[in-house]
Amino acid sequence: MKFPFYAKISLLLIGLYVLISMLHIAQDIILPIIYAMIIAISISPTVNFLVKKKLNRTIAIATVLTTTILLLVGLVAFFSSQASLLSQAMPQLTAKFDTLFSQTITWVSCNFNIGEPKIHEFIAKGGRELLNNSSSAIGTTLSTVGGFLSVTLLVPVYIFMLLLYQSHLVAFVHRLFGADHNENIGEMLNKTKTIVQGYLVGLILECGIVATLNV
Repeated sequence: MKFPFYAKISLLLIGLYVLISMLHIAQDIILPIIYAMIIAISISPTVNFLVKKKLNRTIAIATVLTTTILLLVGLVAFFSSQASLLSQAMPQLTAKFDTLFSQTITWVSCNFNIGEPKIHEFIAKGGRELLNNSSSAIGTTLSTVGGFLSVTLLVPVYIFMLLLYQSHLVAFVHRLFGADHNENIGEMLNKTKTIVQGYLVGLILECGIVATLNV
């Protein structure tokens, strides 16, 4: 049975809408899995190396995962120290901003014939409206922090499970597409793994270079 062109387009749009809606609804589950897959692909060569050295796979995964978490914590601590340097310079930045702000108000008052009291009143009114809307902003911030904490807790668990059952997952993908496509599937998985690892290595090198230049 052949469908007319408009029917195919309608079904395609409906399917696309349903797919996007499902992804949006399940993003709290899908995003941690995607992050975990990327990190698992990047550290899997180290795990395989330790397994070849006769180390138990579970212990190898736990060791590499713990080391990776410690490195990430070290990076966060480094960037936090850089942020503390910025906070120390904050009084000077605030003074410069106040000076620039006063000069801007004077310029607007002279060029647009608006009294400075009216400008200050308008700014104060905007500040009050911002404070009135701050409750919703606080709620959004709390939900964002909660989502970040849930992702932070779930990602290591997903990484551990992906690495532990890596061979089973690869075998499942091969069986899913059939034995006739085993060679193509294996090549695609290897290329994807190489691309992700190369991207992450380049990103780490770039971060290292930037951090070194900022020291």
